[in-house]
Amino acid sequence: MPMRIYARTVRALEQLSASLGITLLRISIGLIYVWFGAPKFVPGLSPAESLAADTTERLTFGLLSGGTASVLTGALETAIGLLLISGHALAPTLLLQLAHMAGTFTPLLLFPDRTWETYGICTLEGQYILKNLVLVAASLVIIGHSRNRPQPPPPPEDPPPCARDSAYDAGDWPWTAREQPAHAHARGPDTPPDDRNTP
Repeated sequence: MPMRIYARTVRALEQLSASLGITLLRISIGLIYVWFGAPKFVPGLSPAESLAADTTERLTFGLLSGGTASVLTGALETAIGLLLISGHALAPTLLLQLAHMAGTFTPLLLFPDRTWETYGICTLEGQYILKNLVLVAASLVIIGHSRNRPQPPPPPEDPPPCARDSAYDAGDWPWTAREQPAHAHARGPDTPPDDRNTP
C-alpha cells in the first residue's frame, strides 16, 4: 500500500512537471526579479541597493551613480520580471536577463572585500550573488524548452489534379491534360496511351 501511494505521487508530480513545470519556472523567476527590483525605487529599502549602485557606477565608468544607478537597476529588474511573468517577448527577455545576470557577478571581482570573507567563503552579499547561478541555469532550461517545443504540423499540400499524377511517373506521362495528343483524348484523358498499339 505505501509503495502504491508513493508510485501514484511520483506519477502525479511527473505529469504536473511535464504540463506546468516550465511555466511555473518562468513565473517564479519573474516574481523574484520583481521582488528584488521594486524595492530599489525607494531609497534605503533594498538591502542590495548600495552594492547595486556601486557596481553600476563602476561598470558605466561613473556615468551613473548613487540613487540614479539604483533606480535604473530596479527598473531593469522589474521590467524583466514583468515580461517573464506575462510570457511576452520571451526570447529577447531571457537574453536580457542573462546579460543582467552576467553583470550581477561582477562584484565578486570588483569588490572582493565586500563579497568574500576568505578564499572560497563568501560574505552574505557574496552568497546573495552566487544564488544567481540557479537563475542562470533555470533560464537556460526555459530557452532550451522554447526551442524544442513541438511545432504545428505543416499545412496539407494540394491534392494532385487527377489520379494519373500518382499512378504514372513523369517519364511515362510527360504532358499535361492540355498537351495530350489527339489519340490520348480518344482513349480518355486519364488513360495513358499505349504506344505499342497506337498507329
